[in-house]
Amino acid sequence: MRARGSWLLSLALAALSLSGAALAADFLGPESCKGCHPAAYDAWMQSKHARAGDSLSEAQRKDARCLSCHAPDQASQGVSHVTCETCHGGVSTTRLVM
Repeated sequence: MRARGSWLLSLALAALSLSGAALAADFLGPESCKGCHPAAYDAWMQSKHARAGDSLSEAQRKDARCLSCHAPDQASQGVSHVTCETCHGGVSTTRLVM
């Protein structure tokens, strides 16, 4: 019985570590949305969201309180604006068609 519990624990830990790596890889940036959603991409490009980080001063670009709204994905994905993936989440690379 102990061996079975150890095996299940190992399996659960492996699944958690793999899911974290997979989730990080799912964020591809707004350009990846343009192929399937050109109208939405064009609307986003004309919106303030596409330039949200640009409106910040140099001091504000270092302030987590400002970045939490103007560039919420900057720390995890290196994106300095509000993108499609900020609200809709990362794309599934298995569904991504280029």
